[in-house]
Amino acid sequence: IDPTSRLSTQIYYDHTFRSARSFEDTLHTLDLDFQHRFQLMDGHDVNWGLGYRWYQSDLKDTFVIQSDPERHRDDLLSAFLQDEITIVPDRLRLTVGTKIEHNDHTGLEIQPSMRMAWTIDERNTTWLAASRAVRTPSIIDTDLRINAVVFPTAPPTVLTVFGDDDFKTEELYAFEAGYRVRPADFLSLDLAAFLNFYDDLRSIETGTTFPEASPAPAHNVTPFTLKNEMRARTYGVELSANVQATPWWLLQANYGYLLMNLDPTSESNDATSEAAEDQNPRHQAWIRSAMDLPGSLALDVMTRYVSGLTAYDVDSYVEMDVRLAWQDPDRRFEAALVGQNLLHESHPEFSAAAQRSEIERGVYVSLTWRF
Repeated sequence: IDPTSRLSTQIYYDHTFRSARSFEDTLHTLDLDFQHRFQLMDGHDVNWGLGYRWYQSDLKDTFVIQSDPERHRDDLLSAFLQDEITIVPDRLRLTVGTKIEHNDHTGLEIQPSMRMAWTIDERNTTWLAASRAVRTPSIIDTDLRINAVVFPTAPPTVLTVFGDDDFKTEELYAFEAGYRVRPADFLSLDLAAFLNFYDDLRSIETGTTFPEASPAPAHNVTPFTLKNEMRARTYGVELSANVQATPWWLLQANYGYLLMNLDPTSESNDATSEAAEDQNPRHQAWIRSAMDLPGSLALDVMTRYVSGLTAYDVDSYVEMDVRLAWQDPDRRFEAALVGQNLLHESHPEFSAAAQRSEIERGVYVSLTWRF
């Protein structure tokens, strides 16, 4: 519209059909999105938008997975408004906004956010942020029945997971702070810290076993119902450094620390969900070297470390990826040779309950043409 204003609209339709041994599902999704960005006045950069999403799921019941009702239709209405405010030019900037959604499960949800950045001088910047986010219930949380395991006792016993019509929205209150310093022209250092409070997280509550006649033969059902009886805190820090060693050589390093504390409410008998504390790596680090070589060549080398997962008996590991690429002078064509996980023939990164898989070493070639 003008140099400070922009409109954008998007619409898409998606059709997905999935057929598996345990279920068959047909999903239709229609999505409309509108956004408008403009400068309300000096120092106010406003961005707002509207959205609508309709989706319909037709799930064919099997013994393993059943849905009540079999056909689901959900409408999601959303709107957002954000104002980026320049309080002191080139020094102090405040961003405030909120997203508002209406869904068919829990109704109206409001997700506000506020961020402030203070440029102390040319070499020092600090920032703060606070926000609220939600995860609204899905079909799994509310309407599905999953017959997970059958024990061939007399009579047979089925371990069954039930959704809950009263399942509530999961909430997150997130607080962040960061600091960036450039002690020299070629060096920048970043420190970021976060503290997250979660409420009404999904838990799996064990109920009393009861008899069931259909489907035959008669059997017992041990129910596990999805509830909102879990709370959590996560906090950690992230350190990063960028070193422009030469005009053609960039070195980067990053370290992240994560600590999780899950706590069931006094009404909960969930003995499994707390295990998520040990299902995520506490330490992660990586170092990257990016070099522009003669002959329009570029060489990237990244080495990463991930600490172990005690819940899955997965050890810590170190791996390396290498990428060598060539571009023509107009940067329209690129050929690249990439090697991934080069230090080991294979290594585990995760382990599901029923199987254990490993990530293998890989090499591939990519060709890119831009026009």
